[in-house]
Amino acid sequence: PVIACNCEVCLSENPKDNRLRTSVLIEHKNTTVVIDTGPDFRQQMLRAN
Repeated sequence: PVIACNCEVCLSENPKDNRLRTSVLIEHKNTTVVIDTGPDFRQQMLRAN
């Protein structure tokens, strides 16, 4: 995505198409690591349950 993008996804009113910053969550046994979390990380986790 780019600023002022006019593609179908960027113009969609469906909340599932709302693009957020990328980040990574890794779970292995009893360890959870998050990498490169941005200000919308909480929103991403709530969306994913």
